[in-house]
Amino acid sequence: MDTVQFKETFVPLTDSLFRIARNLLDSEENAHDAVQDTFVRLWNLRDTLDTVLNHKAYAFVLVRNICLDMLRKESIRQSEQIEEQFDLSDDEPSPDRALIQREQVSLLLKAMGQLPEKQQLVLKLRIMEEMDYKDIAIQTGMTEGNLRVLLTMARKNLKKMLENGTY
Repeated sequence: MDTVQFKETFVPLTDSLFRIARNLLDSEENAHDAVQDTFVRLWNLRDTLDTVLNHKAYAFVLVRNICLDMLRKESIRQSEQIEEQFDLSDDEPSPDRALIQREQVSLLLKAMGQLPEKQQLVLKLRIMEEMDYKDIAIQTGMTEGNLRVLLTMARKNLKKMLENGTY
């Protein structure tokens, strides 16, 4: 696919791609990044795009997958932040440190209790019981994609509650 064909085929999809990304992500900035990444990937694949039957659908699926990747990375980052914030790995913490840790765990559990039931369940199984997505999906009957979305939402809600003290 040459430059002219590429522009004629994909540039008119910019607004639609942005709307998809904005619906999946929480910020316009991230949505713009996802759309830009989509165009970069499409451009890098331009030599193979002639074999694609539906360019619009291909671009839509690509932006969706990029958004899901961004959500997964954010979910992992948030999980690591929560684990760092509530690190209980000290072998023999000082009495003050032990008290602070117990208070932090208590606040975290209190905040978790304010989450919707499904978010609580997924967070508990994934973080506290260290189950993988496949096992959680089997146990709950939900899809792995749905579990990832619920976990991301739960982490974001927890973070907001802990930052705002609304638990």
